[in-house]
Order: sequence, then C-alpha cells, then structure tokens
Amino acid sequence: MQLDHEQLQQAIIGSLLLWPTEIDAVAAILKVEDFHQEKYRLVYDYLLKQDGGDFVTVVNALGKKVKAAELTTWMDAQVTSAFLPRYCRELKEISNKISIVNMADSIKSEFSTSTSSEMIEKFESMTAKLAVSAS
Repeated sequence: MQLDHEQLQQAIIGSLLLWPTEIDAVAAILKVEDFHQEKYRLVYDYLLKQDGGDFVTVVNALGKKVKAAELTTWMDAQVTSAFLPRYCRELKEISNKISIVNMADSIKSEFSTSTSSEMIEKFESMTAKLAVSAS
C-alpha cells in the first residue's frame, strides 16, 4: 500500500514518538523542510533539537500548537519501525519533486521581467541547491 504525502508525514512522526532512538537514522535522510505541513515540521524540528522525544515531552512542549489527539493518531498510523527507512525515502522523493515544481514556478514567474541569461543563472543556482538538498 502506497501512503500519500500526509500519511507519510504522520507515519514518520508517529514512529519517532514511539521509537525516539530512530531520530539519527531519520535525520540522515530528512531535513525539517522535507515536511511540508507546519504541524509536522514543528514536531520534527522539536525532535531534532531534543535528539528525540516521546509523546509526553512533545505534548508538554508543543501542546498549544499540536494537539495530543493528533499525536496519538500519528502514533497509531505506524505499527512497526521496519517501514521507517522506506517512508523517509518516499517523503524525501516527494519533497524533491515539490522543490522542483516550486523552482520551475519561480523561474516561470520571472519570464517577463528577466533576461534569458538571468533566468539561466537563477536556474543553475537553484538546481545546485536542489542537488545538495536531494542528496
């Protein structure tokens, strides 16, 4: 079964709440920016800064921004840590695709106001940044 973008984010955060020791393995693949919805980004950023954390610490720290019921739902979305590496790779792929589309939209929006040389320079700069973040 293929998870969609939101389900992947939920499963990864849920996994990290259940298995906080997996934070280093996930951090080796995903950056905060790879989570495209603010609530997931907020929790992941907190977990990175704390070098992991469980349900109670996250609720105590972020309870006003992310509800305990949401966190419980995310934890229920994940039943085994065995899928975590695959979920991380899938989310990274989606994140890379979103970045490419955003890059294309940015260049496209400058079509009427930039020279082709400026657009090429911007494209090269953006693709270099994307290549670094994709690896």
